Amino acid sequence: MKFLKKQSSIFWVSLLGILGFSIACTEGEKYGTPSTTYKIKGKVVSSADQHEISGIQAVLQYQYLLGDTLLTNEKGEFSFTKESPENIFKIKLSDIDGAENGEFQDKEIQVTFDGIVEKDLGKIQLQTK
Repeated sequence: MKFLKKQSSIFWVSLLGILGFSIACTEGEKYGTPSTTYKIKGKVVSSADQHEISGIQAVLQYQYLLGDTLLTNEKGEFSFTKESPENIFKIKLSDIDGAENGEFQDKEIQVTFDGIVEKDLGKIQLQTK
């Protein structure tokens, strides 16, 4: 009788273990925080004469955290690609090179994604100091 109980217990533990793993490993199920990959791009220009401004520091912020930091290229363009569970970002633009290409005021832009994953901010004008 003890042998039968032991064999029965081993059978049920094995069966439940197999079923548990087969259910947990199904395709399409994801665990953790859902997130999306967002793309943001823009072009920084002078408000005075619309010329492109290179070397402007662009900092991507989300959830009060600093994300990526980059500099605008020779055409004044920047582009971020960020995976995040949040859909609201801030971009802070700062002139960090001094008078090399003109002196410009800092600017903050809030970017909200509502059902889309790519956003082109177009021309962003910076005021001279």
